[in-house]
Amino acid sequence: MRHAGRWGAGATMSQNNVGDSGLPAHGCFILGIRLLYLAMMAGAATCLALFGVQFAAPLQEAVGGVYNPLQPLLALLRDATVPEIGGVDVAPLIGAALIIYARYVLALWLAPHSGENGGARVPDASRAQPVGATAAPAASAPMKPVARWGLTGAAAKKRRMELLREIARQKRIVEKSTGEEREAAIAAIRSHQAELQAQEKSLAFMALDVVGSTKMKVSEKPLIIEHAFLAFREWVESIMRQHGVWKSSWTPDGVMAAFPDVNEAVAAAQEVLEGLPKFNKEGHEMSVPFQVRLGVSQGNVIFDDDARMDEVSHQVIDLAGHLQKYASPDTLLMAKHDYAKLRDRKGFRTASQNVDGYETLEWKA
Repeated sequence: MRHAGRWGAGATMSQNNVGDSGLPAHGCFILGIRLLYLAMMAGAATCLALFGVQFAAPLQEAVGGVYNPLQPLLALLRDATVPEIGGVDVAPLIGAALIIYARYVLALWLAPHSGENGGARVPDASRAQPVGATAAPAASAPMKPVARWGLTGAAAKKRRMELLREIARQKRIVEKSTGEEREAAIAAIRSHQAELQAQEKSLAFMALDVVGSTKMKVSEKPLIIEHAFLAFREWVESIMRQHGVWKSSWTPDGVMAAFPDVNEAVAAAQEVLEGLPKFNKEGHEMSVPFQVRLGVSQGNVIFDDDARMDEVSHQVIDLAGHLQKYASPDTLLMAKHDYAKLRDRKGFRTASQNVDGYETLEWKA
């Protein structure tokens, strides 16, 4: 869960307050806490299951294609801790322990206000003061949590552009002002950046380019060329779909594709490289074989569900393109920090290229 809501401590509540559903505010609060407990325990159980399936190959294959909402947490744990012990991915086990511990801490924190089964008990206003007494002024309302927009398409783009323009304006104020005005501008920048970050999602990008495509087409008949490149695109797209591609954007000679999981992006790239000899033998009639360069990078990107690949600009996407550019023919290149997130690192070796300041590793079929 990216952002936890805060509970409006300054609001005055009584047993007569009723929400839209007709339930008392007290009951709604208890229901919310219980649902949170259930969600946390479900997350812990999922982590334990992911850890266990590693020891059963059939189960691992069965769950491999299932979307896992805990993947960003597991990727962070792999990056921050020891990713493997004896060839076993321990991130799910660590994740389960952290979720269980967080649930325990939350229960302790709520204990002073808890009713039955840990439900929060709202103080009875009628007991807190004599009848007819004036209620104490409410405390200042806490800052509202940053919520996901719930916007799509043009509305989401408009809101993002508004925030980016406002951040740029406030930065100019910071550079030219002092005192309270400068502090207010800094606070505004932080608030806008937090709102933007709340819209981020973890994505992996695979960039693919056909090496020397112009020279490949020399002295070939146009229909042979057209068939070969259409067949190549269809073949690559079928591989990407098998690995859960989310979005893709093609040029005449390559593709930039987004995947929800870096392991699937790398697996798709590796499958292309492994299958290329067979495709060159059976998939087209050109005299010159296809050669490709690939780059993969992963990170958090603000990417609306309705947006196209060409509408999103981010350094993570740029890095994938730069890695592809510097890769050797028929090679996958990726940065060392993304390589560390992979479950299967077999076949990679240190590369000589330093791309955008990052050490790199390469993989060949």
